[in-house]
Amino acid sequence: MPNRHVTAARALLAATLLIALLPAAASAAILTVFSNGNEHYMCAAHAHMRDGTSVESPARQVAGAYGGYFELGTLPGTPNGASPEFESLALRCWVRDEHDLGAQPYPGEASYSIVLHRDDPFWIPDQTVAPGFGPNLPRDGMAVSMIIAADAGANPPTHIDIRRAWIAPFVNLPNNVSMPYGLTAAPYRLTRD
Repeated sequence: MPNRHVTAARALLAATLLIALLPAAASAAILTVFSNGNEHYMCAAHAHMRDGTSVESPARQVAGAYGGYFELGTLPGTPNGASPEFESLALRCWVRDEHDLGAQPYPGEASYSIVLHRDDPFWIPDQTVAPGFGPNLPRDGMAVSMIIAADAGANPPTHIDIRRAWIAPFVNLPNNVSMPYGLTAAPYRLTRD
């Protein structure tokens, strides 16, 4: 059984490396998703804007520290973490194993999803790390990252938890600091559709 602390550390390292390798254009927001342990998924993200437009990513492979990278579109932001255009982010995942890892979802296949609205407490940073900071929404030049893990007690799983989440600039700056989200308001989980 994989050590979850080592796996989480590997995912954080992979996130840092993936973000460092991304193009330095600050004209988009991104989401990176990693899985815990040896879990495999295909996932897709859908960003909704306040003007009714949206950006939907194609389904991408998420396998341990080899995360999926999803463009969320252009989301101008403010220095205090606001994103006036952002309305919500939806994440949808399909469970895979090592034999069908890259298989695209088929119509009617069971999936798991969550929608995170702009006013959801999900976006509030961990107050032990960033006391007094308000919501830190997806915005241009920033990468929202998360580690997901299925509930291990059922096959198929009843839900997939978001275990850790953070936001960080994806441009290569000497003082890049990630800000973890608190995830204290509720168990954040993708539920079966």
